[in-house]
Amino acid sequence: MTKKDPSSNKFGAAFTIRILSKISFSTSSLVFSVLLFLFHIFMYLKCNNANWIGAFGALLTVLSVLAAFRYSAFPQFLEDMKPPVRPAPNGVWYDHGTGGMANVSNEKEARVKNPEHFRKVNEKYKPVACASILAIIGTLIWAYAFLLPSN
Repeated sequence: MTKKDPSSNKFGAAFTIRILSKISFSTSSLVFSVLLFLFHIFMYLKCNNANWIGAFGALLTVLSVLAAFRYSAFPQFLEDMKPPVRPAPNGVWYDHGTGGMANVSNEKEARVKNPEHFRKVNEKYKPVACASILAIIGTLIWAYAFLLPSN
């Protein structure tokens, strides 16, 4: 029976950061942006409502928040998510600590040190994850509020 990696069961900031990081910015993102632009231009022409152009601007803001997150915070997050005590391919456990040479350790020590490490990582990235989510949700509400029925 194999032990489950403690880093695979994360919620909160770590989970949110992993979701946000899945968005990659490449040629497909450019194509998607152009399609969004064309859709918003079509809706502007169809409805004669300039709010559709503003909504596209808001989507560009959301994409820029995701790009900033992806290329600034996420690389360090991946490094931080490595458990300090982990097994080597030969089955020996090593404590990588805060740098330098790794010390031989054991699975019992991993069960003690790793959860505390992941709690600290979660606390470190929680503000970034919350700010990104709030910026995205707020921008989308701001952009598409004109679609809500008014009395």
